[in-house]
Amino acid sequence: MRSPTSARGSRTRPNPPGAWWSTSATRPTCRPRTWRSPGSPTTRATSTAPARTGRRTVATGDREYGPLAAHDLAQRLLERGEPARAQRALTAGLKLIDRESAPHAHSRLAVALGIACLDQAIGAFGAALGAAGEPTDSEVGPLATELLARTLPLRGRDGEAREAWRRGLTDPATAAQVRARLRREFGSDDGDDQAELWWEPLLEQSVAEGSLPALAGEAFGALDHMYALLGVRYAAEAADRRPGESHEVIGRAVRVPSDYTWGPLLHESFAERLRLAMGPTASLPPTWPDP
Repeated sequence: MRSPTSARGSRTRPNPPGAWWSTSATRPTCRPRTWRSPGSPTTRATSTAPARTGRRTVATGDREYGPLAAHDLAQRLLERGEPARAQRALTAGLKLIDRESAPHAHSRLAVALGIACLDQAIGAFGAALGAAGEPTDSEVGPLATELLARTLPLRGRDGEAREAWRRGLTDPATAAQVRARLRREFGSDDGDDQAELWWEPLLEQSVAEGSLPALAGEAFGALDHMYALLGVRYAAEAADRRPGESHEVIGRAVRVPSDYTWGPLLHESFAERLRLAMGPTASLPPTWPDP
C-alpha cells in the first residue's frame, strides 16, 4: 500500500487522527525543524507553507483529517500571535466533529478554541490600556487592568500580569480604583482600619505578584511550628515540667516568625500595640524578641 508521502503523490496529508487529541500527543511532523528569527525569509517560507496546507485541508470539509489540520493550524497561528485566525480555524474544525462519536477530539478542539478566545481577550484588554507611558482612561482603565492582570496568568504570563498591576497601581488616574479591584476578595471586619493592619501591604503585594499561595504557605507553616512548640509543653504532665520551661518555650514560639521576611513587621506591630495598650512606660528589650 502506497503511503501518502510516496514519490508518486506529491500532496501530503496530515497524520491520521486518533492520537492527536491525547494528552501525550506531539505536534504533527510537518513543523519545521529549524526556526529562524521571525523576520528572516527562511522563517516566512517554512512557517507559512504548513499553514497553507492546514487551511486547504480544513476547507475540504474532510471529517477525518479536517479536525486534526484545524488543531495544528490553530496552534501555529497562536504561536504567531494570530488568535482571531486560530479561532476561525478551530470553529471550522469543530463543525466537522460529531461530539458523541469523537468526544475526546471535540474536547481537544473546544479547549483550544477557549485558549484562542483568551488570547484575543488579552489583546483587547491590553489595547484598552494602550502602550506603557500613554495616559489611561480613568473610567475604563481600572477594569481593563484587573481583567488583563487576572487573565494573563491563565496563559502562563505571570510577569506581564505583575507589570499590569504595577502600572495600574502607580498611575495616579487609576491607582485608587485598581487597588480596590486588587483587594476584591480580601475579607475585613467592620470597623477595622485596613491601613493599620501590618499584613495588609503584604497581601496586596502578594496578589499583585501572584505569590499569595506562597505567603499563605509561610503563614500556616509558622502557625504549625508555634502550635507544636506550645502544644508539646501544654500536653506534658505537670510532674514532667521543669521550672522556667514555660517561659523558654513561649519565647521560642514568639521568635518563630523571625525566620520569615514578614517577621520583623509582626514584631514591630506587637511592640507598637503594647505601647499603646500599656502606655509610654511599657518597653521591650532592645533585642526583642531575642533574649
